[in-house]
Amino acid sequence: MRVYMEVASQVLVLIFVLSTLFSVGLLVSARQVLAALQQRRSLAVALCVSFVVLPGVVLALGWGLQVAPPMQAALLLVATAPGSPVLLRLNEFARGDQARAVGLLVLLTSLTVVYQPLVLPMLLPGLSVSPMPIARTLVLTVLLPLVLGLLLKARWPALAGRLRLTLTRLGNISAAVSCFILLPLVYRDALTDVALNGGGLLVLLLYLPLAVGAGWWLGGPDADQRRLLALCCGQGSMGAAFVIAAHNFNNPHVIAMLLLMLWASLALLIPLALVFRRQSLGDAMLLPQDRA
Repeated sequence: MRVYMEVASQVLVLIFVLSTLFSVGLLVSARQVLAALQQRRSLAVALCVSFVVLPGVVLALGWGLQVAPPMQAALLLVATAPGSPVLLRLNEFARGDQARAVGLLVLLTSLTVVYQPLVLPMLLPGLSVSPMPIARTLVLTVLLPLVLGLLLKARWPALAGRLRLTLTRLGNISAAVSCFILLPLVYRDALTDVALNGGGLLVLLLYLPLAVGAGWWLGGPDADQRRLLALCCGQGSMGAAFVIAAHNFNNPHVIAMLLLMLWASLALLIPLALVFRRQSLGDAMLLPQDRA
């Protein structure tokens, strides 16, 4: 029974990743991606925080707290794969600039396909990590559905709009069943071990505020950019991390740590998005007075 539940959870996670990335492609246009590329300063800051600062924070915490290798692997899987599709919903709830968020998400997701397979084996020398399986997994599960969605959006925009709603529902259901029902049941013992005995909760209590704080602090003077980058740094591509962990790491503690990261990041980012929403509403109310 356990084996069937594990296979079912892996299939549901794969469905979530494919449907979510495909729906992101259906949401955007090439013009939005190009517009994000033209914001050079904010883009450079986002890339630096996402691909340099966050992995550096993980390595520093791993060295300082002597984090176990499987937990370190889970943290680096997320830190080297920035750009979670959840960012779009959090940013929408926070009343942020969705065009900027979509462009940033597409760019980060595309660069991850090249960045993570090259960097992850160097950051995990104690574990057997091969770059080619990681690259193949990212191309098939992240880049391919994203590109297909972009092409379909450009060719048949009306069909893209109808498909996106269906895919969004499919992704929500598959994520909820896999990450909140099946995976916790399958990895119950590993979750207890990681959370209580391995110090996973302590690591996350330090890492997540540091990650969000780095995005906020380095976001610059633009309040909307700061809020977007803080939300972006709070959660990496969890779906891709789960898929890579299932196919490349034969260790239940890696999956357990990823589950803890998913739950803890949502517990932090959802209230934070509510705070940002109130700030955005306050900025909108002050803007007419400033103009006057």
